[in-house]
Amino acid sequence: MLALFTLAANAQIIQINPYAGWTTSSALNLYYGKARTTDGINFGGNLSFGNGISSGGFTRNAFIELQYNYLKSDLEYESYSGVGDEAFGDISIHNIMLGGTKGQGNGTVEGYGGTFLGVTIYDPADTQFDTRTRFTLSFGAGLKYAMSPKVGLRLHGQMYLPFWGSDFYLGWSPGGGTSTGVMATAVNVYANFNLGIYLNIDKNQ
Repeated sequence: MLALFTLAANAQIIQINPYAGWTTSSALNLYYGKARTTDGINFGGNLSFGNGISSGGFTRNAFIELQYNYLKSDLEYESYSGVGDEAFGDISIHNIMLGGTKGQGNGTVEGYGGTFLGVTIYDPADTQFDTRTRFTLSFGAGLKYAMSPKVGLRLHGQMYLPFWGSDFYLGWSPGGGTSTGVMATAVNVYANFNLGIYLNIDKNQ
């Protein structure tokens, strides 16, 4: 983590990357059923600090990156008892991540990968459910194509692993409402696939 902040402090390039894309559906296995969020359109932005191709050593094409991603999805519950699915309206999902990327390329086309840590905030519209924040581990990879020294395209894919632990579950049944207790699985997995532009701000120019 100290290395990331050192890289940011010495960065010569600030990169701004707005984007939009698609998020896959996800499911969380519970003892009495399965909670699901549907796939849909996401959007967000990344703010990166690095030295680009002009640097040498490990910092060449290395960036520290702050990410924000937003998805509005449908929240559904499938009971294992066979009573059918139940819809609970909209749920807003916010991902706030911090990590580093390392790339390899020729200055025009660059492939890269990265690892990120942060939080995922689940904010259901239905007031019978609380907003919950979960620690999240994430892995990303993609391609950058430089159309000029200042502007380019970025194609990005990222997998998110929010950790729910073993101390919470959501149970629901017709007439019985919701209940909480111990969860069957601790992680739900989903992915984003995005396309956006990036803008370079070079401190040397």
